[in-house]
Amino acid sequence: MRYWPFLLFALLISAIGALVYGLTSSPAKPVPVKEPIEESSALRVGERIRVVPAPDAVEVRLFVEGVPHRTTARVNQLINNPDGILLTAGQRAILDRSVHRYRAKPSEMGKYDMPACFIPHHFFRYYDKDGRQIGELAVCYCCGDIRVTPYTYGPNGDRSEVWDFDYDGVKKMLKEMDVPTDIDCVGHARF
Repeated sequence: MRYWPFLLFALLISAIGALVYGLTSSPAKPVPVKEPIEESSALRVGERIRVVPAPDAVEVRLFVEGVPHRTTARVNQLINNPDGILLTAGQRAILDRSVHRYRAKPSEMGKYDMPACFIPHHFFRYYDKDGRQIGELAVCYCCGDIRVTPYTYGPNGDRSEVWDFDYDGVKKMLKEMDVPTDIDCVGHARF
């Protein structure tokens, strides 16, 4: 009972802070995105469709992010590279074959459970002829999930439509590039 004044005071301060923040912050504006594939185009169970994040891109660069004090000298070198690593035509072909939309079978639903973390360390950024970024594939080997921009769809309401990614194929390519996949999750990467 003796804590009521303190709790009421804390609640009042929180409410005033939220009100001030709401009044001073600019309103969110939706970013217009042209969906390369209609979100409503449902797949049949077991159907898989290859997706290239930005097929019109003239180049793809790999950027690596991580916690600098927890990584090796090689990873620090990759993190501090502001230009990223330009993928060769062969590497681009591997990457372009790696992303699929997939309608999971009921028996496969556990394989595609959404992870709680999703802190990606590998970013494949797609650029047009003018050097503008037009797409991105963010890959988290730690939890085994990806995000594909400019696509906004992902798992549908029943979570049966998912992104499917060739983690092993791209991991082999990254190993050949001397880029580790277990950044910030050494010994705990899902793939």
